[in-house]
Amino acid sequence: MFNINTGTVNHRDVTLRLGETREDFLATDAGANAQLMVENQGWSTYRFSPDQKVFFVAQFKNDVIKQIHIAFALDGNDPNPWTVESETARKSRHDQMLREEIGSPPYRFSWGQIESVTDPRSGASQIIITYA
Repeated sequence: MFNINTGTVNHRDVTLRLGETREDFLATDAGANAQLMVENQGWSTYRFSPDQKVFFVAQFKNDVIKQIHIAFALDGNDPNPWTVESETARKSRHDQMLREEIGSPPYRFSWGQIESVTDPRSGASQIIITYA
């Protein structure tokens, strides 16, 4: 899923990469089916899901990708309804997947970083790729 040399993220038919423009993203199948969530002050945020097991949020700053948020479903279910237990399990799943795929943290690279986090405000667990 993660190419740590280039910062490219691949999952099924979805490919997101460092320097990708919003125009290029919207021209893909994933982009064409993405839901615009927020657009203000140079930021554009899109949510999409290539299947029922993974959910993406792509954030663009001045039309260039800046962050990718990824949340894996537990047992094939959408991340809702939210519970402390489900988000703790999701965080553990994300941590395990990252360790198996790219080793132990920290995940800092010349192109940016990858983090597994639980947002203190929303309580949502996700993997965040931030491009430098």
